[in-house]
Amino acid sequence: MRSNARMSFPSAPPGCHAIFFAPPRRVPLIWAVAVMLGMTMSGPVRAAGVWTPLANTNPAGGCGTMMLLTDGTVIVQGPGTTSTWKRLTPDSSGNYIHGTWSSIASMGTARLYFGSNVLPSGKVFVIGGEYSGSSGAQNFANTGEIYDPVANTWTPIASFPQTEFGDDPTVLLPSGKILCGYLQNNKTYLYDPATNTWTQTGSKLRSDASDEETWVLLPNGSVLSYDIFSSPETGQGNAQRYVPSSASWVDAGKVPVPLTSAALGFEMGPATLLPNGSVFQVGANNNTVLYNPSTNTWTQGPSLPTGMGSDDAPGAMLPNGHFLFLADTSSPNFTPPSKLYDYDYTTNTVSDATVAGAFTSFISGPAFIYRMLVLPNGHMLLGSADTGIIWDYAPTGTPLSSWAPTISSITKNVNGSYTLTGTQLTGISQGASYGDDAEMDTNYPIVRLTASNGTVKYARTTNWTPGVATGSLVTSVQFNLPSGTVGGTYQVAVIANGIASAAKSFNFSASPGDVTASFSAGTLTLTGGVNSESLTVTQQGSNLKIEGANGTTINQMPFITYPSSGQFILSVNLGDGDDAISFIAVHVSTATIHLGPGADKAAFTLSNLTTLNIDGGTGTDVFLKTSTTIGTYNPSNLP
Repeated sequence: MRSNARMSFPSAPPGCHAIFFAPPRRVPLIWAVAVMLGMTMSGPVRAAGVWTPLANTNPAGGCGTMMLLTDGTVIVQGPGTTSTWKRLTPDSSGNYIHGTWSSIASMGTARLYFGSNVLPSGKVFVIGGEYSGSSGAQNFANTGEIYDPVANTWTPIASFPQTEFGDDPTVLLPSGKILCGYLQNNKTYLYDPATNTWTQTGSKLRSDASDEETWVLLPNGSVLSYDIFSSPETGQGNAQRYVPSSASWVDAGKVPVPLTSAALGFEMGPATLLPNGSVFQVGANNNTVLYNPSTNTWTQGPSLPTGMGSDDAPGAMLPNGHFLFLADTSSPNFTPPSKLYDYDYTTNTVSDATVAGAFTSFISGPAFIYRMLVLPNGHMLLGSADTGIIWDYAPTGTPLSSWAPTISSITKNVNGSYTLTGTQLTGISQGASYGDDAEMDTNYPIVRLTASNGTVKYARTTNWTPGVATGSLVTSVQFNLPSGTVGGTYQVAVIANGIASAAKSFNFSASPGDVTASFSAGTLTLTGGVNSESLTVTQQGSNLKIEGANGTTINQMPFITYPSSGQFILSVNLGDGDDAISFIAVHVSTATIHLGPGADKAAFTLSNLTTLNIDGGTGTDVFLKTSTTIGTYNPSNLP
């Protein structure tokens, strides 16, 4: 965001920016009612849909960057230069309108306008910040950090090799490395999360700096960029692609119309890979263009109304194939109100999709303060830096089957996780787009589990291969069952950018491999896994028999050093799921049992316990004893 573009700020050299926030607006009660989008469209799929404000407002009071985690939750940065993030968790049906908010750890550095990517580890990478100085001062920070959702921690990473990074574009490559631009010259760099190291890679053509550019990942793994600073402001512009295999930038043809200018602050709008394989780029002026990767050529797209442009603005590729984006009056820059537009690639037309009433009031600010994010349920979020209210958009129509991921197999791993194998697991586009200031890609697999009663949970995914539009290429992703998942048969679907595969029935019932058992120095230790387990432990002379629910022997252990007292120490941690464990004729000196999350049951029959320490954990638990003697009983978290 450039200085001469924000209200009446004084002009500054290229690479300098200024910030403006529209004044806060109070929200009328009518916003609690869903709004129908009544625009008309030609083509096989209409873009009309339903706008509904979330039932619970964002407690941060406004939205900066929004990121979809691989467990289906959404983290939302607060407004302005801040280190604060909030988490939105969907409801039991997998929807977000009635989702709940919670806090997560704060970043080590307050940032505004920075690069961000969700990594195959499930962690979140952020780099830079146009504003992260004292009191939010502009300083083009070169520091970065990574958020671990499991540990709920932010960890600093090695700083960007140059003294400034700011708000330059970044893209996660199929190699797992992150391509990063540089705002002062044509150098570009790769960050490797595995080694926490930076490497300089190919330099851009025509001495083009990366500042303000919108980058698009292509199916062949290359990255497309319109040259902002080496393109003439009238006549044909320039474009280039980064090719990872040669670590070089190559020419991507002449662009038929200019997309920005000094008068427009050298800003740029959103861009997306379309279902037909072309790229659609929105300019800061009223021009749009289309790039054909197969011919390396550009054509002019439909124009926005005169004076309108996306001078930093959000856009999102919807599951129905339409691209929705915001624009405002671009001369002078960032002049509110914003308008909502829909691009239909089947007819190559742009239509005004602005909704009358409450929604129009919501988008009455300049376009740069808004953010879009594609959700696993096929909806889209639209947030604003001005208010804690976030809108949910449910588009009509259904994706073509050729766009959907597929599942060929699901297998269980020795560590208790699962591997899902299939095709198109990372989607046919990157999802949402904005430009260099905010990156909210969702081209990674989300695994949805639907129980027989309709309850939906999203499993945390890891170890997927980045990419877009991978077609018939078979890849895999690992996932872990959510905490408290009850064993049983589920309908499993894998989702990328809101487009779900056909569901596959899979049974997650407990199996002997879910339980580990060991006996050492007079102590028996039983540890459960993430599934629901049902165990029976029976003492038979000098042997201990441990059986699963189906009678399968999990472990039969001869007590080689059986205590002369006839008693031993028992340690049990059942782990997640709804578990049940029964002890028959077991004589224990000290038993310590943790039932863990879920509705659990522990029972002793014909047993003798000198001391029993039992912790019910979370959930509704039951403890039963029949013909059993207990000396000292220390319960906690039990009814």
